[in-house]
Amino acid sequence: MLRKDPAGPVDVPVRGDVGRVHDPAIARDATGYYVFFTGGGIHVIRSTDLVTWHTAPDVFAAEPAWVRAALPESRVKDLWAPDVSYWGGQWHLYYTASTWNDRPTRNSAIGHATSPTLDPAAPGYGWTDHGPVVQSRGAFDLGVGTDGYNAIDPNVAVDRDGQPWLFWGSAFDGIFVQRLNADGSVDASTEPVNVARRGVSFSVVEAAYVVFHDGFWWLFASYDYCCQGIKSNYRIVVGRSANITGPYTDRSGQSMVSPRDGRPLAEDAGTPVLAGFGTTYGPGHESVLHEGDDWFLVHHWYNAATEWKPGLAGGAELGIRPLDWDDQGWPIARGWTPSIPPPTAP
Repeated sequence: MLRKDPAGPVDVPVRGDVGRVHDPAIARDATGYYVFFTGGGIHVIRSTDLVTWHTAPDVFAAEPAWVRAALPESRVKDLWAPDVSYWGGQWHLYYTASTWNDRPTRNSAIGHATSPTLDPAAPGYGWTDHGPVVQSRGAFDLGVGTDGYNAIDPNVAVDRDGQPWLFWGSAFDGIFVQRLNADGSVDASTEPVNVARRGVSFSVVEAAYVVFHDGFWWLFASYDYCCQGIKSNYRIVVGRSANITGPYTDRSGQSMVSPRDGRPLAEDAGTPVLAGFGTTYGPGHESVLHEGDDWFLVHHWYNAATEWKPGLAGGAELGIRPLDWDDQGWPIARGWTPSIPPPTAP
């Protein structure tokens, strides 16, 4: 039975194999709920009730061969930031490979795999990899290289006509969206559209997750820094648009594509959804689950009772909390109150 009253660091009392879960992407089929996540590969946990989670088989037994060919200049330490969606009669997994873990670059790529089912016990189960769909190249300095985006953190949203769209990006020029072909590749006849950017060239906006609700498309994103245990200041914000390709604006009407005018980062657009509070550190890299009349925000957070790495507290854990829609139609995580009240404009 799900508990919807605020209690502790998460509102849904998750238990089981929920530690070391980072960048969680949730999906559901007839057999239950699945969370795909980062952690030395693309891992999976499974639940029938959203509360108790058990380990399921990893997506890949070995790193796909294309990764080393696409990113030869440095050892890729991980595959990460998975996204799972269902369209075209099969499940689609998009995921990230990057040399970022070795040194600051935009040498990154997003891979694509498909499976007819999420259930490891079902006939035909298995992920078939189709190689990279988006790649970026370049050094930390935006003046070097050819791409203003970083090809990480994919998310697919399917529009009202059944057309899938791929969102991706982080820092640099921020988040982009581009139409997908029926086979899951990017439609090269279209150009990527910049839908979110912060006012300083390297300031983090990433982990896009887009849903449709009440006549609008909602772009959830994570701001600031993850991956530092309890020192992480990750937080979740949102903007909305009447069109899946934007423009996305926050509650005050400010564009999610902030101008590069040197303004303080605190003035960047983005309506707050969830930030750290109490013993919940750095919640972020969200996905959203819609269940009938209920919505849930799925995210990782850093637990001071465990270690992120030796000497640094804050191991990553799975968090699930109800997502409410306020009387002006904006989402907010239940049990959390923004430290700065949001503007009253619709």
